[in-house]
Amino acid sequence: MDKIFIQELELFALIGAYTQERSKKQKIILDLELGINTKDASLHDSLEKTVDYDHLIKQVEICISTTEFFLIETLAEHIAQYILKKFNVHWLRLCLTKPSAIAHAKKVGIIIERSLN
Repeated sequence: MDKIFIQELELFALIGAYTQERSKKQKIILDLELGINTKDASLHDSLEKTVDYDHLIKQVEICISTTEFFLIETLAEHIAQYILKKFNVHWLRLCLTKPSAIAHAKKVGIIIERSLN
């Protein structure tokens, strides 16, 4: 199985359990690994036979722009399920971090792994 990856994608989401967090969208950082077979894409040099990561990023941005969650865990699961349903990937590993969530910590977040099974 091959992997396509996206690292340190900056997004903005309405996320947080505390009132002060919910007044405006916060920056979140997304790292993503997608399990996909790229053999056909490489043999045919065809974007249609792989994951168009530019399109995926735009769709994820749209997906989270209309959401509002208390927990980063819920947002991570929402993004993972969206990608699994809309794109031709077998599995994914998603890391979602909030860089300004805790004073004196560079970032906090969650890592989840999901598959079609």
